Amino acid sequence: MRRCNDEVIAVIKVSHSKAKIRRPKSYPDKFLGIDSYLAHQSRYQRPVLIVTESPHIEEFNVRNLRDFYSNTIVEARPVNGVTGMNILLHLAGLLEAANVFPCDGYYPVIVMNALQEQCSQGDRDTGKYRTRNFIRLWGSQKAYLEHRLEQIEPLIVLCSCTVGDFNLSNGMNAYYEGNRSLFEQRFEMLLKEELQLMPSTEHMSYYFLGCKDLSGLVLGVLDSVFATRNIPIYKTTHPSSWRNRTPALRKYNNQIRFTFDSEVTD
Repeated sequence: MRRCNDEVIAVIKVSHSKAKIRRPKSYPDKFLGIDSYLAHQSRYQRPVLIVTESPHIEEFNVRNLRDFYSNTIVEARPVNGVTGMNILLHLAGLLEAANVFPCDGYYPVIVMNALQEQCSQGDRDTGKYRTRNFIRLWGSQKAYLEHRLEQIEPLIVLCSCTVGDFNLSNGMNAYYEGNRSLFEQRFEMLLKEELQLMPSTEHMSYYFLGCKDLSGLVLGVLDSVFATRNIPIYKTTHPSSWRNRTPALRKYNNQIRFTFDSEVTD
């Protein structure tokens, strides 16, 4: 699968408690990866981290883009297109209203895909492949996500993943009725029937926090990496929907946990 690395997509300037967001000056033709950020992080305040689940289509619609640090050709960038524009339109106001900035300064905005692989395989119907591929890859890629997260010390973390809707055998979406409880039942059946994952208390390769969906899977890792460091973590809707519905910072229940692992047979 094609991959998309993590990037500093914007900078929030805070002055007299007012926040304004802009692209980095070099954004049109330079990719500001995590290595570039780490080399210059002393110049900035702690970053805002947004985590989505995986790159889709627009992330790979780039031309003449080179890495700022190595000058090598880059073929993808996170939240490229409308999703990134929604972040520019809404993020600064969202965080300013929540009073998250401790002082004036420049705050980088880093976007990570929990899995850098294009789990949707570029199909516009994300229900076909995205959720199934994401769960299949999770076992081998979870540790790499943890490694990437541990490199940075964010001011605040936004888990902005979707629930991971998927197509049923009848072609309908698992969430098409809008019934959350029914969707989670179907999600658990997907884990069991297609991926041979069963509830487990002894082995916990798949750890969902708050709810049984892709967002809960990613949130479990974010909580394990950042909660003990007293870094605030919030849930939001995916930025692709922020134009239609103003985002909000939502808390999550870290006492609701679901654990799964491969089915053990004698």
